[in-house]
Order: sequence, then structure tokens, then C-alpha cells
Amino acid sequence: MNNLIFDKTTGVKRPKNYDTFNYSDGDQHENYVYETLKKSTDNSVFSSQLIAAIKDWPSEYHLSPERANIIRPLEIQPNFDILEVGGGCGAITRYLGETGAQVTSVEGSLRRAQCIRQRCKDLDNVEVICSNVYNLTIDKKFDIITLIGVFEYSAKYSPFENPFIDSLNYYKQLLKPNGVLVIAIENQLGLKYLSGHEEDHLGKPYVGIEDKYTFKDVRTFGEEDLSFLVTKSGFDNYTFLYPFPDYKFPKVVFSKEAFFDEQFNCSDLLYSVDVRSYSDKHSAIYDEKLVWPVLEKNRLLSSTSNSFLLIVQNSEQAKDVLKPVLASFYTTNRNRIYNTETLFSKPNQEVEVRKLRLESSDKLSISNGDISHELDIGKYVVGDNIGCLIYRAVEKNNQKRLFELFSQWINHLTDFGTEGEKSKDSRKVLIKAEYFDCIPSNLILNSKGDLCYIDQEWLIDKQLTLSYVILRYLQEVKNFPSFKQNFPSYTSFVNKIFLENGLEVPKKSNYLNYRSTEIMLKEAIYKGSKSGPWHDPIYKVIAKKLYYKIIRLLKF
Repeated sequence: MNNLIFDKTTGVKRPKNYDTFNYSDGDQHENYVYETLKKSTDNSVFSSQLIAAIKDWPSEYHLSPERANIIRPLEIQPNFDILEVGGGCGAITRYLGETGAQVTSVEGSLRRAQCIRQRCKDLDNVEVICSNVYNLTIDKKFDIITLIGVFEYSAKYSPFENPFIDSLNYYKQLLKPNGVLVIAIENQLGLKYLSGHEEDHLGKPYVGIEDKYTFKDVRTFGEEDLSFLVTKSGFDNYTFLYPFPDYKFPKVVFSKEAFFDEQFNCSDLLYSVDVRSYSDKHSAIYDEKLVWPVLEKNRLLSSTSNSFLLIVQNSEQAKDVLKPVLASFYTTNRNRIYNTETLFSKPNQEVEVRKLRLESSDKLSISNGDISHELDIGKYVVGDNIGCLIYRAVEKNNQKRLFELFSQWINHLTDFGTEGEKSKDSRKVLIKAEYFDCIPSNLILNSKGDLCYIDQEWLIDKQLTLSYVILRYLQEVKNFPSFKQNFPSYTSFVNKIFLENGLEVPKKSNYLNYRSTEIMLKEAIYKGSKSGPWHDPIYKVIAKKLYYKIIRLLKF
């Protein structure tokens, strides 16, 4: 790329007299991100310093490690040449740079380009250019070009008469013969927008689904519209992937095959995914956790996915950069050594599950004090997740079914997960180390009516009791949307579950022990992350008070 000026102060290249984009989250927010990146001594994807600096939506968007998940389904090689268009403040640039590939990041805003340079200040394989990509004379071809949250701006920033088709043609010319174009974009017909969430770019509900865009607006598309644009641009092959809750903070990414595989339960995976609303104005008109199973049954998940990840191949011989999986599930909110990628694949007739570390992937087992984290490869258990069934029973106020499910779980836990003598006093019944996490969300009800314990990744070298595991999950149930409406008293709800399963009702000391132990374990698992409220100093105060209360109780 010729005619670029290198600014030694910022480390950014740009055309002479380039007029920077007037695109920003606001001076206050972007200056904060820049200063954070400048001061940080670790700007990696999972930097604890950057995670600790997240304080609001703009800083989360630019600093969260979840942002990189949208690119993780791709197998990027160190010898790849990558063009990133619209690099923002560098959240995805950083991930691309960490793969070892040669990355050219083009960003129209000078301040954002400076943020990218700071984010990648220790990566010599990342070049940052501040320009409108259409103003550049690019004399290089690329293995991968990424348009992450960029394609929808084509009418606003491109010079073309037919901005979307012509932009695709423009990028096609920049790809190597076997290159790949990667597009991440909101679905115009996404379920969140059908339920009244504001259109992400224009901040008004129903703008997209009513097609109220004007010519120069940012705009999104449905699946068929995108398919038409791609084929009209002369691309030979393309593949849709479906990130949930959206491409900005993807927790799970599905292939289309996953939606049509009778052995694979997509809506169960979606149970642990919460819709993201990027406005304070919206109040949900229905519960997506109840809607996804209906859409899955009617084969509508792909049409109503909130976002698309579109992989467009330049030729039939294009690089096969996609991991051969049905779905990828990401856990990125823990202490960085415990963050994982769970891959669901179908090499033969049965679905397999493989869990990998996102860092130090060669280590199958990690021990840290009282906690051991184990990874394994196993067969996928076909059936229904008990946690999902309990959630639906609470929300539908089907109390008979609800208490049946609780009894099934507690019986399984008692039969297989306890050691030593049985007792009605669940405080005296010890749980096996590997059954610490045997809660309903990790149990599958198979076609034979048996429960199968899945995802056994934790071993706790600490004497935990049956009452602790039960209370651990019931505290989660307490937060279900309709719980307070259907069960006005949490204590009476808990007591009923214990009594119906032949156990003594919990005493005050049980609750105190549960809370203090839970805080201790979460501190160990999530330390260095921004997951949940326990990172707040007030929780350390609560834990200390609980400790002294327990000591006083034990004296009597």
C-alpha cells in the first residue's frame, strides 16, 4: 500500500490529508479505552488488567474477551495474510494477531486506530492503517478478509452506486484465489428484534423488520437477502453460521447442520445463553428461553438467529478454514486458565463432545489449591437437560412436574454422588469430589428415563455436603423470572423439597455455610474475571461476616 504516512507518535499509518471518520462511542468512553490500553502491561485477549477495567457497555465492548469468540470457529494459520476492515478498538485484531498471522487492520477513526495500535503494541505482525478502506490502493491479496460489524455500513461509507453488491465485488478482488471473506452481521429478522428490542444501530424498535431504512442508512438483512447479495456478487460458495446471543458477545456458534440433526438438542445449549439488550429502553415481551425450543421444533432457529456469521469462499478450491463441528460453546468468564471451548462434532454416526482450554490447550488437568479442572472427550448424551426442564416447569407453574424433577435429581445425587453413611440430616452426608457440579444443568434425561451426569470438569478437594449441592442449585432457581410469583416464600419452597425427599429441612447454619463456601469457590474459579457480583469488594466483607457468624454458631 503506497502513499501512506507513518506517524511515529501513534504507530499508525494513514494517507496524507486523510479526513478521519466521525464515528465514535463518545470522547469520554474512547479516551478511557485508549488510556487503559496504554497503561496496561498485558493487552492479551484474556488480560486480567483489561477485564478489571470494564465498567460500562463501551468498555465491555472494546475490552471483553468474549468479542474474540466470533472468530474462534475459524482455523487460522500463522502463514495467513489477513485484512481486517473496521478494526474498532482492537478487540478482534488482538485475537487475530495472537494467531501469528500477518494482520493488516484498517480503521477509519484515528482515535480507534490508535487504540488498535496500543492493543497490539507488542505484536510486530499487526499493521494498523487509519483510512476508509475504499480510499486505499491495495497491492496485496489476502487469505482472509474480515468484516465484523462492518458490512451493514457499506451504503454509508462506500462510494458505490450499488453499495452492498459492489462492496462484495471490491473485497472479492482483494482475496487470493482460494481466499475467504468473513462477515458478521445482525439478522434483520432476529428474535430479539421481533420481540421489540431496538435496532442496534438506529436505536429504535422494529426499524429493521419493517424495513424503514433509507438509502444511506446502516442496514441489516435476513438470511435470504444476504444469500442473494453474495451470489449476485459472483462468489461460488458460502456457509452460514449462527452465533448466540449475537455476534458481538457470542457464547455458542451453531452450524446449520446442528439445527437439523435429530440427535442434537440446540435449545438446551441456548438455555445458558441470555439475550443481550444494548439499550435500557427495552422490556422483554416474552421469554426467549421458552421460545427457542418451539422454534427448534419448527426448524426456524436459523431464520430467527439474532446474528449471522457468513463465510464466503472465493472459489470451490477455497481454504477450508472452518472447524468441522456442529457447534462450538465458549466459556470465557472464568480465571483464564479455566476458560474453555466445547466442540460438538459428528465424525461418524454419533455426536462427540470435546472440551479444550482456550489457553494452554495441551493441559488436560490443572490443579489449583482445593480445585482440579479436568478435560475429556466423550459421547454426546441424547436427551433433555434437567435444568431446562426445571426452568420450563417453574415458568409454566407446573409444580407437580417440578417437584418430580427435583426428586429425580436428588435421588440420583444420593445414589451415585454420596459417600459414607446415609442420613436424613443432609449436612452429614458427604458428596464425592467429582459430584460437586452434579446439578440439574449438568444432567441429561435420556430416552430410557435415566439421568446421565455430563460435563464433569471439576474436582473439589474439600468436604462438601449434600445440603450444600442442593442449596447451591436452589439459589439459582430462586432467580428464575416467575419464581417469586409462583413461590412467594423461598424458605418454604426449600423446605418442601427437602421434606419430600426424606431430608431434614435446612437450618440457619446450612444457609450460612452455603453462602460462605460458594463465595470461596467462585473466588477461586472466577478470580481475574468480571463474572458475577463476587468480584465486588463488598462480597469479601460479606464473606468475612459470614465466617465469624459460623464460628460463633459452632461454639454453641
